[in-house]
Amino acid sequence: MKSNEVYELMKQNILSFKYKPGHKLNIREISRETNMSDIPIREALKMLETEGFVEFEKNKGAKVKEFDLDEFDKLCKFRIEIEALATRWAVPNIGEHDIKILNEYIMKMDYCISTNKVAEYELINSNFHQHIYGLCNSQILMETLSNLFARTKYTKSFFNLFPERLKNSNEEHKEILKALIEKDEKLAENTIRVQKINSTTDMIKKLRAEKEGNKG
Repeated sequence: MKSNEVYELMKQNILSFKYKPGHKLNIREISRETNMSDIPIREALKMLETEGFVEFEKNKGAKVKEFDLDEFDKLCKFRIEIEALATRWAVPNIGEHDIKILNEYIMKMDYCISTNKVAEYELINSNFHQHIYGLCNSQILMETLSNLFARTKYTKSFFNLFPERLKNSNEEHKEILKALIEKDEKLAENTIRVQKINSTTDMIKKLRAEKEGNKG
């Protein structure tokens, strides 16, 4: 197993919350688990530190970075702008086949709403957005988004926290699709931005309330 392989393994463990925030990343233990020497593990940890998943404490070693609400808020706001830009760049590349796929996603999400299948809705919702972003024709933008999605992943599902947002969310998808059909770059960009701002604002407010409640 090479350093990039152990990097992928540890990153997946962090993203799946097998390694929770604050989890100590003991090099000896990882070495035993992966049958790998210390050097490539240290290299992998440095890569994860650069991406914001791991932090090093003086005289204590590496650990999974603790959840920081203020940083999470900033990353979400940055991600919103990148998602909006990806949507704008995708508009000229949208074809009839893409419109058909996106419309099918919307119909499936309507079905999920009517049958209260929240987990399935979230998966299709992600596929809807990823399909659009994938048409932006920019590898660096997609790599940036991938990193931001990973770093803003939260243990609790957004739609489990806010089930009332399901219907409004899919109505927003229909507005996005309309803008894409009309090839209106500015409207598509702004519609995505407003949708993401609304959901992120709700999430941050709830997390801040939980944080204050825990203090009390």
